[in-house]
Amino acid sequence: MRKWKIGALIAVAAIAGLAILAASKTNSEGITGMFTGLSSGISDVLQKSVNPEADIKIEAGLAFKKPIELSWPADDIKIDFKNTGAEWFVGNEKLTFSNLADIAVEIESFSGKISIDKTLTISGTCDKFFVNNVNIKPKESQLNINVAGLSFDKIKISNIVIDTLSQEELNGKIDVDNKVQIALENESLEIQNYIGNIEISGENLAINGTISQIRTTGTIKTLINK
Repeated sequence: MRKWKIGALIAVAAIAGLAILAASKTNSEGITGMFTGLSSGISDVLQKSVNPEADIKIEAGLAFKKPIELSWPADDIKIDFKNTGAEWFVGNEKLTFSNLADIAVEIESFSGKISIDKTLTISGTCDKFFVNNVNIKPKESQLNINVAGLSFDKIKISNIVIDTLSQEELNGKIDVDNKVQIALENESLEIQNYIGNIEISGENLAINGTISQIRTTGTIKTLINK
């Protein structure tokens, strides 16, 4: 179990709105004093973050405008796409999908870089590489894989570990620990020590996992008392 000591600071500004900052703290008694007059739903979530045994759960459905860059290991990556002629290099070979229209690629135990914009670029290594459930290189222990400029329908990344994910110009909602909901309107988000899943389709980004810290310029819209 991870043992992060995290506290939280809420600052309310008349122009900027409400921002949540979960920053490293060790004195929980001092932190509770900052929540005076605030709704108990916020306090409950941020009080839990003081507990070094507890992670913060996060779920989000967001629309993004700027490219997403990931350079972290992941257990599994699934990509659905149409055959538009993009070249995949797996091991020492170039793969062609001339007889396939709809393609599902699965990459196991990935380590490397992923860039997601309107197209997808991947460069790294993996243990296994499947095309429509067929293991392409079953005898090799590790494979180099590369693809650039791939138009895709959906990508799902499972159990990715990210030290820091920072993104600007986001729209959508974030649910923190099933108690606090944050609305973003063309605003920024930074999360740290994320472990979980990421799914992207078009300009839609969904995340579901745990974090140790969150910073955002978004506004709290709803408190969910549980």
